[in-house]
Amino acid sequence: EREAALLAKALAAFASTSTRAAFSRWEAFAEESREMRALLRRAVGKFASRTSSAALARWVYWVEDRKERRALFRRAMSWWKARSKTAAWLRWRDAVVDAQTARWAARFFVDRTRSAAFARWAEFADEAR
Repeated sequence: EREAALLAKALAAFASTSTRAAFSRWEAFAEESREMRALLRRAVGKFASRTSSAALARWVYWVEDRKERRALFRRAMSWWKARSKTAAWLRWRDAVVDAQTARWAARFFVDRTRSAAFARWAEFADEAR
């Protein structure tokens, strides 16, 4: 019996030592797993922030490019508007100059005709005297 008791005690000590060692290994593994998870979270956070930074940078570039294109479009449209206004003003000015020239020509021919008619009348009047 005594041997059985010593064997049981030795077996219990061995079992508890094995159990303690297994628990200790499990605890170390669990701690290492927690540390690895934390490390992975930080790494993923950095990658995510890089990805989001890159996405933000692309978005900022897109917005700036769009602003530049809109400004370019506005300048082009103002140029076209100014061009059409200028063209309309030049057409109006040409029409005014043409009308003035036509009035001058009409007056010239009318005055010349009047002058010729008056000169003829004056000749007839002189001859009649």
